[in-house]
Amino acid sequence: MCGRVISRVDIPGLRAMTRARGSRRSGQLRRGYNIGPASHQAAIVHASRTSVEEETKPEECMEIDQNRVLSVMKWGMNNFREKNPEKPMVINIRIESMDYKFKPFHNNRCVILAEGYYEWKETHPYLVKPKNSDLFYFAGLYRDIDENEQEYGIITVPPKESMFWLHDRSPAMIREENIDRWIDPQVSYEEASALIECREAEELEYYEVPSLVNQMKNDNKECCMRVEEYQALLKTKGIHRFFKPVEKRKAEEEESLPAKKIIVAPVGNASDNKVSIGISLEKPEIQYDPDNKPKITANVSSSSTKKEIC
Repeated sequence: MCGRVISRVDIPGLRAMTRARGSRRSGQLRRGYNIGPASHQAAIVHASRTSVEEETKPEECMEIDQNRVLSVMKWGMNNFREKNPEKPMVINIRIESMDYKFKPFHNNRCVILAEGYYEWKETHPYLVKPKNSDLFYFAGLYRDIDENEQEYGIITVPPKESMFWLHDRSPAMIREENIDRWIDPQVSYEEASALIECREAEELEYYEVPSLVNQMKNDNKECCMRVEEYQALLKTKGIHRFFKPVEKRKAEEEESLPAKKIIVAPVGNASDNKVSIGISLEKPEIQYDPDNKPKITANVSSSSTKKEIC
């Protein structure tokens, strides 16, 4: 599945990278290192299906594709099921359910842009990026809510065998050269669906990232760092000690305490010619037993346990 992406490029940059003729609702775009559902992301749609608010300037892109428009849409399709309108929004669309659940949207095909996506293997998050390009082109379906809002879902497929170790679903992808045919409403769904694919491991870059990405409120460059680099960064900042088990931290703190001081304290009656010695970090306490013999107790450990030493 695909539930979190990284997308940092602004609209002018995306227009240049995709050769789109223009864009709409650019102000709603959310960019970041840890983007989840309900956010607004850029998708390529066919120019015949939408209007253009901002034209691409010639200096931004020399070869403009007149069929492509960047439309900023909300990730997640809400309340489109007549029987169960209360169900949560759909962020991923299984290709196996396309024919019977999403038939009304077969011609509303779009391409969602992202620099990478996060996937979890058990509790360990991984970042997956394309190896030979700057962007992923995810296959998606969208629907129009009104003039000011559109919603989309990302199609998912079974992964290639080389990537099955990570997850049993993968976002469906479109090759850059097939984008125009995928978004063209004149191309039948049967023909367009043949363009859907997923990538082999050799075409991808992937690595484990810090658990910071588990929470969407964490949206910074540390989210997409290799976990080894992040741990090294914490060490340089001295923060790593707070992520150690409590027992290990306590043991290290006790080892780092200054050496114990020795206090030699003569106690007793000079006439008895007897001397007692006490060892303590602090001033010894003198006590007397019923036989009127002096005793010394002292703090001999960091836990402040008092022991009788003479």
